[in-house]
Amino acid sequence: MSILLNTSNLLPHGYCINWSPTLLWLYVASDAAIVLAYYSIPLTLTYFVWQRKDLQFRGIFLLFSTFILSCGTTHLLDIIIFWNPIYWLDAGMKAFTATISVITAIALVYITPQALKLPSPSQYDKEVYDRLQAYEALKEAQASLIEVDEYKKSEVALHASEQRLQLVLKASQLGFWDWDIKNNIVTRNERWAEMLGYQLSDIEFSVKQWEDFIHPDDRKIAWQSIQDNIEGRSATHALEYRMRTKNGEYKWILDQAQVVSRDVNNKATRMCGTHTDITERKNMEEQVRNFAFYDALTQLPNRRLLGDRLTKAISTSKRSGYYGALMFLDLDNFKPINDAHGHHAGDLLLIEAASRLTGCIREVDTVARLGGDEFVLILNELSLDKAESISETKLVAEKILDVLSKPYLLIETHVGQKDKVIEHHCTASIGAVVFIKDQASEADLMSWADAAMYTAKDEGRNLIRFHGDSAIL
Repeated sequence: MSILLNTSNLLPHGYCINWSPTLLWLYVASDAAIVLAYYSIPLTLTYFVWQRKDLQFRGIFLLFSTFILSCGTTHLLDIIIFWNPIYWLDAGMKAFTATISVITAIALVYITPQALKLPSPSQYDKEVYDRLQAYEALKEAQASLIEVDEYKKSEVALHASEQRLQLVLKASQLGFWDWDIKNNIVTRNERWAEMLGYQLSDIEFSVKQWEDFIHPDDRKIAWQSIQDNIEGRSATHALEYRMRTKNGEYKWILDQAQVVSRDVNNKATRMCGTHTDITERKNMEEQVRNFAFYDALTQLPNRRLLGDRLTKAISTSKRSGYYGALMFLDLDNFKPINDAHGHHAGDLLLIEAASRLTGCIREVDTVARLGGDEFVLILNELSLDKAESISETKLVAEKILDVLSKPYLLIETHVGQKDKVIEHHCTASIGAVVFIKDQASEADLMSWADAAMYTAKDEGRNLIRFHGDSAIL
């Protein structure tokens, strides 16, 4: 350890580039960005592997995560070495990274042939389609067979084909449905029913029951997609929609189908398709969307979504001629609760403040959290008259001041301990600007409302101040 830490005979390369601070910090910033990426990627991969218990080759994902994590650590050491020449530690980490990379490369070479042997979803779809075509061919052959022996052979082949079809459907976890359009009878397999929490014996042989299961908002588009395929306007029916389960919840289903037979007049007589449960994928997409557009603490829109909402509000004002308003709000006396009770108590206050703000606005309006104790509100379609719009904005702001000034009773819970009630008093300072049409950009409105808010703070807090002497653009 003494050898490792003895750097008296070394010249740290960070000193060599001290003559150029820009170059030094370019190195530091670049390596820091790489470290952040290299640390976040393995965490994401590990979370993915943890959630997907059925994932094959799970070990290679974890090994690859270790490799990426070690790479990130080498870049972290590159930053430290600029000021502390711990080259032995750096070299040791690189040796470890090299070892992990070699092991990972060998593992990838080993499992690649096995991974290539796994069937793809398209192969399952092709197998299902081939079995359906074989089924149709056998039915046609049955009608034309005369000799009993040939008929029996066809019957055996049909039975074998149906067995293979069932095996494919079971392996792929697909729900299968077969619609006799002429007689309006729908048959389904067990998996189709299981996806919705039913037994196959609970399911009727009707199209109507399928419609009843579909979410009311999705029924029209689902039926339209079916009709487009039946009438030849589309080659296939492929749609994602929600279906109600036996316990009343909704699952996301991918429905894929096509007409497989038509009569001499080209009228559809039979349609077959599959259902796939994609609820987990949809939930993941929703989580990603929430991470991107909503504040993790308060679940309010974040800065990115706020920008989109403000752009739309300006566009709406331009079309309708109605005024809109933007308000910046900063909580007064917020820091003391963090200092006295910790950040968890401050988070509880922010969550409560967000809830109170949401209760002060209409559904067409927006309240967002910028960060810290700063919030932004957008009021849409106030009035065609600017004076009335200013008055309406002031009324909303006064309501907000009144609501936020009421005492906060925050309950902290700890396992094995009695709940702790914290009482805190907090007001707000509000800056507002009223806008119409395209008289200002989003950046201008944000800047003006922010400046008006700081004016309210400077003049004593718990106040409302508008931008400009006329309070309007």
